[in-house]
Amino acid sequence: MGTTYGDPPPAWVTNIPQEKGRLCAMGVSGPTYYPEDAIVNSKTQGMSELGRSLKSQVKSQMLVQEHGGSSDYSDVKIEDAVALSSNQILELAEVKSRWVNSGGYPDHGTKGTVFTLICTPL
Repeated sequence: MGTTYGDPPPAWVTNIPQEKGRLCAMGVSGPTYYPEDAIVNSKTQGMSELGRSLKSQVKSQMLVQEHGGSSDYSDVKIEDAVALSSNQILELAEVKSRWVNSGGYPDHGTKGTVFTLICTPL
């Protein structure tokens, strides 16, 4: 994982990569009193975004399966399976890259804003 300071924003800051077999999300944190806190905050937000995307994807796949075959799933069973699948996939998530705005890029927040790219295999 690379953390870049002072460099221009990487392409993934404006266009999150879509890789086959992987799901990626980005977390952003504004500057904090302690720079380490912004790093933790951006990772936490990225994991939340990844979880939200995963739940949506797993639920839609299960609903497709349900409508394609037997429909002995209840809403509770679907939600339980979605939560279990999402949590298992999130355990495999890793930070792929991080970018810290050095202050020269006002379109991407103020100096000290942290962007974190997190990906997980599907």
